[in-house]
Amino acid sequence: MGQETLQRLFEAGSVPHALAQHFRAHGEELYLAGGAIRDALFGAEESEVNFDFATSALPDVSFELLSSYPRARPFRVGEKYGTIGARLDTGLIEVTTYRVDEQYDLGSRKPTVEFGRSLEADLARRDFTINAMALDPLNGSLIDPFGGVQDISKRLVRAVGDPRRRFAEDPLRLLRAVR
Repeated sequence: MGQETLQRLFEAGSVPHALAQHFRAHGEELYLAGGAIRDALFGAEESEVNFDFATSALPDVSFELLSSYPRARPFRVGEKYGTIGARLDTGLIEVTTYRVDEQYDLGSRKPTVEFGRSLEADLARRDFTINAMALDPLNGSLIDPFGGVQDISKRLVRAVGDPRRRFAEDPLRLLRAVR
């Protein structure tokens, strides 16, 4: 697996490390989350890894912090869902506020979102174990409460929690599982 790529994601001076320092200096948590961890563990090159972050900061705070981050040009991409995007010299990133269990309306893929204060609760609402991991860019600790690393090593796609519930919430997850 791509342990070398994963290690580069939290080296001093890397985008994740520098951005996490910036957020922590302002009292907010910031973790590299989801697909970035999965892709690194699958062996993707760092240049192919998209930086998606999970944070304790509310969207307006994330926007302000990104506005004060050197050479970042933030934009509001999905603020209603907690997501703020930013263009950096190295590419695009997304920073999303922790969320808790979402409520899906019947016939709609768009959930009612409630912001949370816990990384663990945010990871618990994700679709698959391989997307429910996070990395602390300041110390390199991997948070993997649902066995995503083990599932990657087995090349297994497994839902977080009850698969029937996860697929009922958003039927497109069935296609994502196959992809």
